[in-house]
This record gives sequence, structure tokens and C-alpha cells, in this order.
Amino acid sequence: MESIKPRTLEDIHFCVDMYLKLNDESFIPADKQLAYDNLSNLVRRNKFVRMAIKDDKIIGWIYATPGLNLHTKEKILQQSYFCSNQTGISAARVIKFLHQELIEEAKRLDIKLVMSTGSHFDEDNTFTKILERYGWERRGYIAIKKL
Repeated sequence: MESIKPRTLEDIHFCVDMYLKLNDESFIPADKQLAYDNLSNLVRRNKFVRMAIKDDKIIGWIYATPGLNLHTKEKILQQSYFCSNQTGISAARVIKFLHQELIEEAKRLDIKLVMSTGSHFDEDNTFTKILERYGWERRGYIAIKKL
């Protein structure tokens, strides 16, 4: 598996489409063109967007942004979007892999706290439980890694 930035409009569309396939339009309506435009803008501005590639295929992607919570002094690097088209152990490997990329980005930016949140569709918090198995601290739908 390798990590790369989206390189083409097709990469960006593939990532958005992968994410929107998992979305429940009756709960949170999405605008596909807006999503394409926003992700394209993030990639052009060199924000942290990475894809997991295996056998020349995109199998997952992540977007995170540095920021401050209103109640903390330290910057955090927070995952805003994560998606994978894998299942089972392969999905867990993609989660681990892209979150290691997230940790490396936090180190590069000298950020000491990384946060990743689960989805509203993940009522059992499986996503953050996987991160917990890989050494992250977890409380419900939030996992953190202190560096």
C-alpha cells in the first residue's frame, strides 16, 4: 500500500464518489458538484488529502486540517473525512495506514494532538475501536493520539 496525494480530477471524483456511496441522502443531503469543487480546492491548496493505493487502485482516502478547539490551547490535527471501499481486515489496514500518515503530518507540523472521529453511521464505534487497537485513546466516537 502506498500513500499519495490526488493527482487528477478523476482521483478527486473517485474519492468523492466513494464517500457519497456510503452517505444516506435522506439524513444528510449531499451536492456532488460542490463536493468535487471543495475537494479539488483543498488539493490545489496543498491541504492534507491522502489516498491509499493498492495495485494501482484507490482503496481509501483521508482529509485532515490543523485547528484549535475553543477549549484547548494546543493545535490539533483533526480528521474531517475518512473513507475506504474495503471491508474486514483490509479496511482495518487502510485505517491504520492512513492514520499513520496523519500522525506523520502532525509531526511535520509540530502538532502534538491528533484527533479522528467516527461516522454518525457507525453506531457501534467500530472505526474508533480499530484505532484504539492500534494504540490510540478512545472515548465513544472520538479517538486521539498524543505525540
